[in-house]
Amino acid sequence: MKKILLSLYYLLLGVIGFAQTDWVRTNDPYGGNVIVTNASNGKLYAQSVANINEIYKSVDTGAYWTLIPDLPALGLNDVSVYNTYFVGHAGNFYFKDSIWHKSNDEGNIWTTLNIDSKRFDRLTETDNGSLIGWDTLKNEIYRSSDGGQSWELKATMPITDNFHYVYFIRYSSEKMVAYGTSSDTNTIYLSTDGGQIWERTRVSNSYRLQFISPSGALFFNNGGEGIFRMSSLGQPLIKVYSSFLTGVGATVLSSGRLIISLSSSSMIYSDNDGLDWAVLQTNSNIVQVLNLGALPEDVIFGKVHDGLRRSSDGGITWDYASFGIRDGSVGDLKFISDSLYFIQTSGCLWKTSDAGQHWELLVQLDETYYGNFDLTSTGGIVSFHNNRVYYSPLGDENFIDISPTQGNYSIHSQVVVNQANNDIYFLFGGALKVSKDL
Repeated sequence: MKKILLSLYYLLLGVIGFAQTDWVRTNDPYGGNVIVTNASNGKLYAQSVANINEIYKSVDTGAYWTLIPDLPALGLNDVSVYNTYFVGHAGNFYFKDSIWHKSNDEGNIWTTLNIDSKRFDRLTETDNGSLIGWDTLKNEIYRSSDGGQSWELKATMPITDNFHYVYFIRYSSEKMVAYGTSSDTNTIYLSTDGGQIWERTRVSNSYRLQFISPSGALFFNNGGEGIFRMSSLGQPLIKVYSSFLTGVGATVLSSGRLIISLSSSSMIYSDNDGLDWAVLQTNSNIVQVLNLGALPEDVIFGKVHDGLRRSSDGGITWDYASFGIRDGSVGDLKFISDSLYFIQTSGCLWKTSDAGQHWELLVQLDETYYGNFDLTSTGGIVSFHNNRVYYSPLGDENFIDISPTQGNYSIHSQVVVNQANNDIYFLFGGALKVSKDL
């Protein structure tokens, strides 16, 4: 009996040992939520939100991104859960543990700053490399012009400002604001000389600062009331556009045109510094425009649910712009072979022929949710995306609209292919239809 039990024991150990499988990261499709910085060194940097140790760079205005290798691994520490990298506007990298660290060569060599990160919770970098820091203990703004080794006091905030949090926003070269929120008012400190001199004003906390034009005009949203403009710091707030707002993205072209993306899935523009606005006709209303300042050839960027979009015609047309950033959110996966397969993220439908080394963009989704797809026995694709049913006979980017003539489509609609005969089943609005003539 003991021998039998012992044999069973070793058998179970073997099964358990066999069941322990190694898991490794795959060659993900492109995409992901990133924070983009337009640095004065001519490069763009994109920091992954999901993977805090990943920073990508682009030297061709965002046409392609490459991962910066071998950055120190960050995680939680005794200072804050927000122990992440940030890229300054001069292109230097920073992170904090008990102290702040800086690299001026994209992470190869790191130096320490003469600053306590528990006291200086927030830093920002100007285009010329000066540092601006907010002292959380004393509510003061400091500036360093020697890379963080010595600091000068530049502004003391009254105790009545009662900041819960401070955001630094750069809106033009050497121009920035420190924007603080509290329970009843929002306080704005503005500098137009790289942080040497700061001016202050306060507004009701129902007004949220969203954007500042190069002239210094400040734009706020006020929930359902719309967009309000302050011509300069401390001037009256004037309503300039009516729209329901929960979030706003904005940028500026070299011509001075202002472009704002609204949460109501539309874009507006102004050619007179925000006094008057008109609707911009665009091919993608889901883009949230990013404020990166004027880029070469008037390129502007926007963010969608799973990646970046890029426009070279003032926001009229938008193309996918996260090529090289491997942080996509996978929603569906279908295999034809070990190396040939398809993945649908929340932003795109992708195809790889080399096990994910390279990805071909088949479809750019224009919703804020996943579509779904299935494969035919001959390698074709049937896909539900952009609120329609499409078919690609060759499994490439050439799709034909095969949607039923009538139907109540929704985000829960689904396509399924019976691979025995390639009949297509389409479930939508509680109904099920089939197509037998593919």
